[in-house]
Amino acid sequence: MAEPGLISRRSLVQLASAQGEPSSGIEAVVAALEQGRLHADMNNVKGQLRGIAKDGSWSDPSGHMLRASTELIRLLAGLLEQGATMTIMSLFRFKNGPHGEPQPDGSAIGRAVDVMEYRGFKIHLKNPENASAAISGVAAVISHLPAGKYTLGLPRPGGGPLIDPEHDVFLPVTNHDQVSKSPGKGNVQKDLELLLEPARTALREAVAANSIARIQFMYPDGVDHLHVKAVP
Repeated sequence: MAEPGLISRRSLVQLASAQGEPSSGIEAVVAALEQGRLHADMNNVKGQLRGIAKDGSWSDPSGHMLRASTELIRLLAGLLEQGATMTIMSLFRFKNGPHGEPQPDGSAIGRAVDVMEYRGFKIHLKNPENASAAISGVAAVISHLPAGKYTLGLPRPGGGPLIDPEHDVFLPVTNHDQVSKSPGKGNVQKDLELLLEPARTALREAVAANSIARIQFMYPDGVDHLHVKAVP
């Protein structure tokens, strides 16, 4: 019997049939790959998705088996609806936070995805000129999140051990200790208040417009992606 919160190919097909949606779930994700709408060439994401579709799991080079949570597959499929395009930078990483949460049986569950592009907007802050596109991309992701609970790691300039307060676009980072922490201490409304303009207005409007998605909190993360965790 599958553990709660995990998804298998058979259960996805059964759910899709019951709802009259033959292209839902992992099948929709793989279809987007085949159609060229989903780009997943980095970090073996394409192989990971194909493994999930075929076997319900994927094993890394060290032999660790990783599976996708039900919520993660629903997130990916939901973001790809209506012919949307998306580029994924990273999906599964064993013992790397929500990308691969270890389980008692030695396997791991993936609950998060790193998105580099969405609906034509490149999501990165590697240079200040991309700030407007990054804001539009993050807002577009928020607007199209399917029903569920989420936490968001927002792009920040610098990345890694570096900070670049002069070019902050989303949440201000003046000390590296602020990275990966919700400045509103887990309250998304406080996080939104602390965003810099024009990101604050854009993300507030996106959150308000999507009543079926509940964002729990936001925090500054990496330079070249939006990190989205689908919370169980």
